[in-house]
Amino acid sequence: MTTETTTPHVDARSLPVEGFTASDLARVNLGKELLSGARLIEATALMLCADEAVAGDYVASARNIRNMALHGVIGAAVIAERARGTDWERIGRALSVSAEQAEAKWGKDVTKWETETKAQSLLRREPAVYLKPVDEYVTTGRANKYRSDRQPLSQVLDAAADLTGRDVSAADRAFTGTEACSHCHR
Repeated sequence: MTTETTTPHVDARSLPVEGFTASDLARVNLGKELLSGARLIEATALMLCADEAVAGDYVASARNIRNMALHGVIGAAVIAERARGTDWERIGRALSVSAEQAEAKWGKDVTKWETETKAQSLLRREPAVYLKPVDEYVTTGRANKYRSDRQPLSQVLDAAADLTGRDVSAADRAFTGTEACSHCHR
């Protein structure tokens, strides 16, 4: 006798919109924010492998990741917790603030979420639009589909220049936006 069970495959598009609970919708929203953050992080990682980045791009991208985490992901997580019935005390503890501080910071977002209508929100009208890519991310662990047009970081590092024929000084000039030296072409 086997104890293994098989999980039936559920096509997100086949789920009836009316069947989504408030908690379901909040979790889909959190998944959407997590996927957006993962895509931003993945794009930053891919930037390391491309000579297209210019001075300031790494820092700007890191700032965007921080802002996404602070506003998008945490806000969606608070909404999902409240939709599940989590009290402000527990949310505050998780955020290392008081319940009052947590409610003051995120309460308006929760109220807006709770009062939002289907007319105001594609997520509420068609949750599968967001659920399908979240499902793909959760089940594959990849935020974006594999892109064969990208090179691995090991191929674009200065240390690999002798093996790949990469012009390190040209790449550095492109990054900083400087011209080549007319004497040595560096």
